[in-house]
Amino acid sequence: MFDMAAHALSRYGLGARPGDRLDIQIDPQGWVTDQLAASADDSAAVDDRPTTKEAITKIYALKALEAEKSMGKDVLDQVREARNVLNETFLGDITARLEQGFTTTTPVNERLVRFWGNHFSISAENALISPAIGAFERDVIRSNLNGSFYDLLLAAESHPAMIVYLNNEQSTGPNSTAGSRRNRGLNENFAREIMELHTVGVNGGYDQADVTSFAKILTGWSVNFRSPDIAGFGEFEFDKSRHEPGAQWVMGKSYADTGEVQAKSVLQNLARHPATARFIATKLARHFVSDTPPESAIAKIEAVFLDTEGDLPSLYRAIAELPEVWAEAGTKFRLPEDYLIALGRAVGIPDTYKAYLHSIPAEMGQRTYAASRPNGWADSANDWLTGFGILRRADVAAAVTSVTSDIDGYGLMRDLYGDNLSRRTQNALLDAPHPRLTLALALASPELMYY
Repeated sequence: MFDMAAHALSRYGLGARPGDRLDIQIDPQGWVTDQLAASADDSAAVDDRPTTKEAITKIYALKALEAEKSMGKDVLDQVREARNVLNETFLGDITARLEQGFTTTTPVNERLVRFWGNHFSISAENALISPAIGAFERDVIRSNLNGSFYDLLLAAESHPAMIVYLNNEQSTGPNSTAGSRRNRGLNENFAREIMELHTVGVNGGYDQADVTSFAKILTGWSVNFRSPDIAGFGEFEFDKSRHEPGAQWVMGKSYADTGEVQAKSVLQNLARHPATARFIATKLARHFVSDTPPESAIAKIEAVFLDTEGDLPSLYRAIAELPEVWAEAGTKFRLPEDYLIALGRAVGIPDTYKAYLHSIPAEMGQRTYAASRPNGWADSANDWLTGFGILRRADVAAAVTSVTSDIDGYGLMRDLYGDNLSRRTQNALLDAPHPRLTLALALASPELMYY
C-alpha cells in the first residue's frame, strides 16, 4: 500500500525525521498545504549571520588592502587576515544553511528556498563575492518567497552579489557620459543570463539584438563600493553617468529612457511573459515530479502562472495539488547536499562532524554555493547517478554510522518510510550480520538517495 505521508515528507519536504510520518498520516496533502501557509522556521539560517552590507564591507576591506599591496605597501599579513575573514564568513553561511535543513520544522518552505536559490544561482567560483552569497539567499530568496515572481526577480537582479557576479557593476554605455570620457565598454553577461536563465529561457524568442539592447538598458545598475563612510555603501545604486541614453527595443517592445525605471519595465514584462511561465513551470515540474515531467503537470503550473501573473503562493498550491506528484515515490535522485540533509534529518549529524560539515557536500561532488555555471546545479539523475557519486554517499553513511551505531536501522526505516520501504531494502537490512552494518545499509539505501 502506497504511504502518502512518507512520500509527502520526501517529495515536498527534505526527508522525514523519526515520528514525522505518523504525525501527518491522516492528511499528508493537508500537511503540505499547511506548511505553505506557515511562517518560515528559518532561524538557523538567519540568526547572527551577516547582512549584505556587512558582507560587502568585508569584501571592500580586502580590495582596499590588495590595492595597498599592489602599491608596494607591507600589508601581506593584513591581506591574509582579510581573506580568512571572507572565508570564515562563507563557510559559516554554508554550515548555517545545512543546520537549517537538518532542524527546520517547515521543510516545504525550505525546499522552495533551495529551488529558487539554485534558479538564481550565484557561485563562489568568484571567490571575492563568496561572503555575500548567504546574504543574497537571506535577503532575496527568503524575503521574497511568497510574493510575485516579479518581486523575486527584481530583488535578485538588483542585489549587489548578482550584479558583481554577472559583471554589470562596470558595464558602461558607449554613448554615456562615462563611456565617452573613459572609453569603457558594454558587458552583456547580465542581460543574457537574466533572459536565458532567469526568465524566458534560451528558447524564449529573443535574439542577440535583444540581448545587446537589454544590456544597454541595464548600464548604470551597479553597487556603491566607494567607501563604508558614504551613505548607501554596499547597496544597489543607479549610476546615471554609465547609463546608455535613449530608447531601446527588447523582444518587440520599445522602452523609453527613464533611467533606472527603464530596466525595471523590461524585468516586469519578462516576469509576465508566456515564455517565462513555460520555463518556470517546466523547472518546477522537473523538480517536484520527475526528470522528464509529463506535459499535463507542466501545463497546470504554467496556466496558474499566467492566470495569476506569477503569484508564487498560487504556484506552490498548484504543485501541492498535482496528481502527478502523488502518483509515484522515489522518482527523483537527490543532489549530494539534499542527501546529506535527508540523512541528518533521519539520524542527526554527530558533533564529531560539525566542525567540517561544510566540506561534506563537496566531497560528494556538490560544493555548496559553488555551481560551476550561472545556471546552477543540474536537477536530473543523469548528472549525479555515477559510481563515484554512490561510493561517496556510502562513505558518508558509513562515517555517520560509526558514531551513531546504537540506532536500529531496520526500525528507523520502517518509521520513516512505512509501506514505501521496498522489499529489497527490507531484506538487505534483515540479512545484515550486525546492527552497525544494518544502519550503514539503511543510510545508503535507495530510499535515502531518492525522493
